[in-house]
Amino acid sequence: MIVKDDLHIGSPFVPDLVASFMQQDENIRRFVDWDPTLTAVTAYADERVFSQEKRDILVRVLGEQYADIGGSKQVVLDNIASLADTHTFTITT
Repeated sequence: MIVKDDLHIGSPFVPDLVASFMQQDENIRRFVDWDPTLTAVTAYADERVFSQEKRDILVRVLGEQYADIGGSKQVVLDNIASLADTHTFTITT
């Protein structure tokens, strides 16, 4: 869920581009055709449906690529596995 009040703008974990988008900066708006609201993000995600076959391939390939990582390996693999769920979507910047 996207909630602007929970976005820690100025935090090193929130890139300036993301903060500008969330604040609906006019300089960013011309590059994006949807608003940073839960309704808009949900509608946008519904338009971009991946088949279960594509999801399974993505999960398998990412699982193979991250199989040898150290540290919090199980957390990473759990996140990758969640991509198989049709209710999961990602946002890349």
